Amino acid sequence: MMTCDPERPESFNAVLPQVTWLLQHWSIITSPIQKARLHDRLHVWWLAARGEWAGATKPVSIFRIAERETASCTYEDSGDFPLPEPDPEPEDLRPAPPTVVVMPARHAEEKGLPQAWKDLRDQPLPLVVCDDATWVREKLQDEYPHAYREIALLTQDLRDDEPVRMRPTLLLSPPGFGKTRVVRRLAEVISPQMYVYRFDAASSFDGMYGGTPKGWSSAQASVPARAIMMSKTANPISFVDEICRAGESQHNGNLWSAITPHLERETAARYRESGIDAEMNLSHVVHIATANSIERLPSQLRDRYRVIRIPSPTLAHLPRLAAIVVNELAVENDMYASHAIKPLAPDELEIIGRAWAKERFSLRKLRRLVEATLEARDACARRH
Repeated sequence: MMTCDPERPESFNAVLPQVTWLLQHWSIITSPIQKARLHDRLHVWWLAARGEWAGATKPVSIFRIAERETASCTYEDSGDFPLPEPDPEPEDLRPAPPTVVVMPARHAEEKGLPQAWKDLRDQPLPLVVCDDATWVREKLQDEYPHAYREIALLTQDLRDDEPVRMRPTLLLSPPGFGKTRVVRRLAEVISPQMYVYRFDAASSFDGMYGGTPKGWSSAQASVPARAIMMSKTANPISFVDEICRAGESQHNGNLWSAITPHLERETAARYRESGIDAEMNLSHVVHIATANSIERLPSQLRDRYRVIRIPSPTLAHLPRLAAIVVNELAVENDMYASHAIKPLAPDELEIIGRAWAKERFSLRKLRRLVEATLEARDACARRH
């Protein structure tokens, strides 16, 4: 903040979004009067970022300007003091998102290109940016308290205000431990623009993941290219679910062979899409897979994937995990909305815990147990 100079309005760009976010979320600011005063001073900073004091005859600190401009403001000492709405961040001050051309025109002949892909030719596509990597990590760690260290490993490649880029990652755990949900929540927490293209490996018995040649009537591009086309972003998540269950036959190729070149950044940067006869830069696509075991996977995949083993939760994690399930049910079904306010009672958690232990702490089974408990709670309430 001390580098911000009213004579250089652009110097405010790297500071104001973070300061605005802190003012809205920082729990240490509990006084409505203090928050209103800070809001008014921050409004002066936004004016400086627009060049309000760019023509000053002598250098003036923005701190002094803010103090001077808000000196006459008065605030009522009331417990229900209405907080002013924060100013929206001016569109012209927001840095443009980084872009990349995934289909250069010189490597994609327009004449033979399918109509659906012509819009990508020489078109800069935005890269989804991670605004706050620390917040993403802490949010997921709160939702997965039993996998605190593993979530840290999963998110360690994320950087603040930089495009989302992660090394190929394989989440490994027994069935029912919530691997698929981890991928979905990772994308949701990073950004609403983060797109996930799910590919079911259990039903894959050929090399369709890498696309099919143009000569066939069913010709199509690879899964990463389709993810880019559908999301209109250059770095969507290509998610292969249950990669360990893919077929091993080489008759029409297989998933493991088809996915291998996409896991190498140098190869993916110049991937020839035979289904549309065009060369594409797929190196920004994020590759995540899940598996129950890696024993069947070939060595080239085990070498290219970073394997993260998701540990089993325990009874110590039950209160937090059960509360998360209740909140999810409340969002999905209005019938459970009232339960989100009233937490599960100790006796309810004890009954759930005994049944959950018999199910080997499966998160999928925990959801069913919590749902059954809420239904029983409603049934008892109706009788009384």
